[in-house]
Amino acid sequence: MRLSRLLICSSFFFTVSFSTGFGQDIITGEVCDSVYLLNDKSQFYSIYVPKGYDSTKKWPVIFLFDPRGYALQSVKMYHQSAEELGYIMVCTYNSRNGPIEKSFEAFELLYEEISNIYSIDKDRLITSGFSGGSRLSLALAKKIKINSVIACGAGEPGMKNLGAFKNDRYNYVSLVGNEDFNFQEVRQLNDKMNTFSINNYRIVFDGAHQWPPIKYYHEALLWLKTQNEGTYKKEFVDQITKRIKKKIENNELVESKRLLDFLETNYEDIPQQISLSFQEKEKQLKEQVKSWDRVVKHETKLIKRLNEDYIELDKKLQLGFSPSPDSIDVGKWESHIKRFSKLQEQEDSLKIKLGNRMRSFVAAGMAERSFYYTEINSLDVAIILNRIWISADLSLWGYWMISKLYARLGESEEAVKHLKYLLDNSPNLKIKRILSEPSFSDLSKTEEFNKLIANYD
Repeated sequence: MRLSRLLICSSFFFTVSFSTGFGQDIITGEVCDSVYLLNDKSQFYSIYVPKGYDSTKKWPVIFLFDPRGYALQSVKMYHQSAEELGYIMVCTYNSRNGPIEKSFEAFELLYEEISNIYSIDKDRLITSGFSGGSRLSLALAKKIKINSVIACGAGEPGMKNLGAFKNDRYNYVSLVGNEDFNFQEVRQLNDKMNTFSINNYRIVFDGAHQWPPIKYYHEALLWLKTQNEGTYKKEFVDQITKRIKKKIENNELVESKRLLDFLETNYEDIPQQISLSFQEKEKQLKEQVKSWDRVVKHETKLIKRLNEDYIELDKKLQLGFSPSPDSIDVGKWESHIKRFSKLQEQEDSLKIKLGNRMRSFVAAGMAERSFYYTEINSLDVAIILNRIWISADLSLWGYWMISKLYARLGESEEAVKHLKYLLDNSPNLKIKRILSEPSFSDLSKTEEFNKLIANYD
């Protein structure tokens, strides 16, 4: 029996035939999108198979998880590293932020298919994700036999039934932006893993809450190669050594010293001149360590306060028969945002980054709650939460979401105002995307909307 399915590979259509249990035609060297599971057409994914794929050998697999279910974009970002280092890379469309059971199911179904079609090394499986996908990646490693985790922009899964870390044995590499609101959470998780002797490595890049730049993801894969296969040690050490030198030049001594300590503890033949550089800057290093410790303590207190305010907000919204916008103390949150904005105005780069992280912390919490109240159709509550989100972050995504909310409530003037802001500030937003959005079906019949589209079309 032969099964065929239509794959979209690098913008072209190919008909690919597979046999069950016998010979298979497999596309290599191209990102293939919208691949439907043979046994469940509701599940589909994107995949990249290296050019040199040989079914007589066992291949490691990277399972990617994007919090929005953006499978094609995720694979496209990192497939060149997969090619260079010899990984099959796959990402499901059916895993996203929300009930984690659905993501578990999506992984199980995808894993079954990949293991049936490809010759994979079940001892070298990597789960990797961003944000909620990062938490899922670690949850999977704690539930089943996963060799390694590449976690981007988040820490622990937050599930009580996954057990303690003391019995965990996997390689864990975290990547986080120095302006990510989860920055301290990621740092604390790495420290926690150290106490349980879990092999881990942390990569910090300049950025916010996002998938990491390609070169840092590649670095994560290089590190895993050194751990799993004993290869690429020189390439990994050389890359970190260059980064340390650059950070020393930029006077970022705390982070460069952390990286140097990691190299000296785990690798040999580290250039001696780097250690000598720190001896010359010993006084500066001590001063920066003190400044960093003060920021960590301050941030810990701020996060504690914000979490307490979130708990209070959630309790108020749950009172009565239905959530009320009057339950939201907008002034309190505006006060938080104003305080964090003042941090951003400081000359001290550590305080500036702290201000950025705290504003993002507010924005992320409000966005999450706005999504929830949108789902249960409490649109007036969702709008207030979305306003606070935008105030904290000026997120284009936030403007898109609030435009849809206003449109659904029939407030065409507000919907058009926020859409205009998007069109002025988001060059990638296409008129076609706006016209195809179901939330704008009634709005599209209004004079204000059609004038706006005519001006930008």
